[in-house]
Amino acid sequence: MDMLIDIEQTEKELFTTPDDIKYLLKDVVLAGSDTTAATIEWLILLLCQNQEADKMVAHELRTVIDDVEKINFSTISDGKLPYLEAAIKEVRKIVF
Repeated sequence: MDMLIDIEQTEKELFTTPDDIKYLLKDVVLAGSDTTAATIEWLILLLCQNQEADKMVAHELRTVIDDVEKINFSTISDGKLPYLEAAIKEVRKIVF
């Protein structure tokens, strides 16, 4: 955010109105959440079509995660769910 404010002050032609930064940030946030939602939708669809992969993801989730309340980004990104990570990467490769 600070960088955008600095750019706005030094590069006047990039931002014509004060709301330009707000609209830019809104686009970035919405684009990220839209991509995440689309990935989840495709993952669910493809898992429904492949029961073996669905069972493996479900088994991995049940064995790794004891309590639903403890699920967070680090649970997934720390390599504790390699099959789920691979499934997500496969969705991104196939769909996007």
